[in-house]
Amino acid sequence: MSNPLRVLLVAYKIRPNMGSEDGSGYYIAAELACRGFDVTLVTRANNVPALRSDPAFDGVELVGIDVPKPLGSFKRGGRGIILYYYLWQLVVGRAVRRLVRARQFDVLRPYGFLLIYALMLSGGLTYLVEPPYRFLVSWLPTK
Repeated sequence: MSNPLRVLLVAYKIRPNMGSEDGSGYYIAAELACRGFDVTLVTRANNVPALRSDPAFDGVELVGIDVPKPLGSFKRGGRGIILYYYLWQLVVGRAVRRLVRARQFDVLRPYGFLLIYALMLSGGLTYLVEPPYRFLVSWLPTK
């Protein structure tokens, strides 16, 4: 039997029973895990506790990342969210590079609102498009 495909997903918002970014990120990660892929999910740190207790995420490696408090202290509710989101993506770009150096992934996929643009600016895009990496698009490959 061959090794499962190793997938690194990056999703800022991820919650079940929701629409848009929250739900779509949740369901693609859960479906990949259900199909036996080796999934690592990078998300906001506040999402990790709920995902750890979710049976759909058994076996998924969860990496919670937030902007350091001094840099993100301006965010209050909806105020400052766009700047916070951009800063979060820059921090994630560094984390993705560390993860890629530590472990060989077959697929790297940012998932969510404008994520790829900040990864591009942070230098993370090279890890998303250079061989042997492939984009996971709107289809789910079979094993």
